[in-house]
Amino acid sequence: IAFVFGLKSWSQRQSGFWGTWGGLVATVINTLQVQILNIVYGGLATFLTGYENWKTDAEYSDNLVAKLFLFKFFNTFGSVCVTAFLMRALFAGGCPENDCLWELFMQLAMLFMSGAGISFVTTVVLPTLKQRSIYKKIEAAGGVSDGEAGNESPDEIRRAACRRQFATMEEYDNIEGPIGDYMEIALQFGFVVCFGAAFPFSPIVACAVGLMQLKMDAYKLLFFQRRPIPLEVCSIGVWE
Repeated sequence: IAFVFGLKSWSQRQSGFWGTWGGLVATVINTLQVQILNIVYGGLATFLTGYENWKTDAEYSDNLVAKLFLFKFFNTFGSVCVTAFLMRALFAGGCPENDCLWELFMQLAMLFMSGAGISFVTTVVLPTLKQRSIYKKIEAAGGVSDGEAGNESPDEIRRAACRRQFATMEEYDNIEGPIGDYMEIALQFGFVVCFGAAFPFSPIVACAVGLMQLKMDAYKLLFFQRRPIPLEVCSIGVWE
């Protein structure tokens, strides 16, 4: 964060390319830093929580959510809070043209859009590519019988469909799967509630992203993952 805001402050005193585009370059670097560290720490938090060896799934889930939420909250909103409340006081020159609201708007817009893009890639694009790779490997190995040729009985056809599903689809994680979905919604809620004044279109964007996420999750569950095992729970846990 210090490097990003130092670059912004330095670019305000320059001319040419850095004087014109330095602030935008710093904002792009900050966006990449936020999204990459969110992905890296997601894996690290899962490893650390598993290493703690909690006794029940509920305890595991609560501690994983606590780690993920604390880091992602500070990592995502840290630079935004600095821009909104501290940039004018801490850095020489303050905000470009003394307009911190525009700087804050650019940061929020990039974080919003990059988050939606990464969600689309991880939910739809990567599973599609992985499934196509699995199909190619199955075909190269002789394929999985679909049970539709010949005089197979309906039971044989259903068993063949189950074999095909098991070979081409991933297992849905009933614990970590919903955590990722809830985390995206919580971060979007934070953007709208805390900084909606700086990004007036944030409620509309959040609604559009939420609807897109709803369709993507449905598509993921139908075409990329095996049928989840139903679990009986009394609430949504720590997210209440």
